[in-house]
Amino acid sequence: MGEAKEKINISVIVPVYNVESYLQECVDSLLAQDVPGLELIFVNDGSTDGSRGILEEYSRRHDNIIVIDQENSGQSVAKNNGIKVASGKYISFVDADDIMMEGALRALFDKAEHNSCPMVVGGVMLYWAETGRMKRYDSLHVSENRKYSGKEVCGMLLREEMHCVMHAKIYRRDCWLEHGVSFPAGQIYEDMLPAFSIVMACGECMFVDRPCYKYRMREDSSVAVTTPKKVRDLLKSLGDVKRFVLDNNIVQDESDPLLMSFDVNYGIYATQLNSRLAVGEDFSREIDGLEHHFCKVILSSSVSVKNKVKYLFCRIGMLYKKKSK
Repeated sequence: MGEAKEKINISVIVPVYNVESYLQECVDSLLAQDVPGLELIFVNDGSTDGSRGILEEYSRRHDNIIVIDQENSGQSVAKNNGIKVASGKYISFVDADDIMMEGALRALFDKAEHNSCPMVVGGVMLYWAETGRMKRYDSLHVSENRKYSGKEVCGMLLREEMHCVMHAKIYRRDCWLEHGVSFPAGQIYEDMLPAFSIVMACGECMFVDRPCYKYRMREDSSVAVTTPKKVRDLLKSLGDVKRFVLDNNIVQDESDPLLMSFDVNYGIYATQLNSRLAVGEDFSREIDGLEHHFCKVILSSSVSVKNKVKYLFCRIGMLYKKKSK
């Protein structure tokens, strides 16, 4: 009789595109995780640098590394293809230039298993490699000892206490498959709608109050570069989320304070991006997130003080003003 195949507990899905300078640090941080039954799936998205060679060398030395190749199609397609080949009870997502912190996956896995919880969230740190500086990304104030409903967690996303990203989280894989959750192909901000969809698919969520993930801040990353497509895709994602939360009764109607908070928070961000575009490229008319009644925004408990100040200065034209020539 042959040896029994090891049970896969977590499948980590890593899209890879031209990140040879950062890839080894990412892979090493995942190999150092002390979770039994860990499967690492690297989806090479048509890299033209040395990324594919680095992955090939690692896969020769580590049986739990799977490398799959696709033509350059973007992160959404890479993540979807990774989900298709994953075999773990849970899945997690990591960007190939980021770092999973020591013991993070074990902390998330233990919380999920000990509490029969389909989704567990840890903390994300912004990381500047040049200086070693780190800064907490989220502003959550939650208990580690209770389960939160899907609607409660969607409220955190709408208030921007928790960001619409897949990092520092594990999810039961069957929730993705049974509810058909996937990433929109070819779209920037591909995490935004799936962040809400998978929360509702899981139904329950718990938190680990510790930093789990280092998100590398890079001036040359796609996130840092502003283009008309980036603004268009952001506005589309915002519209998709608003329809989703209304259709799923997460908010009562378009006047709900949570939806107003979401509008304002991301309206400020869209205005900031729009201000960086070249003259002649202007989406001001399409950005409706700052049109809520001034007093309602200022008095709202769902909008942070920082965003209230930004909202005020945006409304009077002193912040993120669009260049006229």
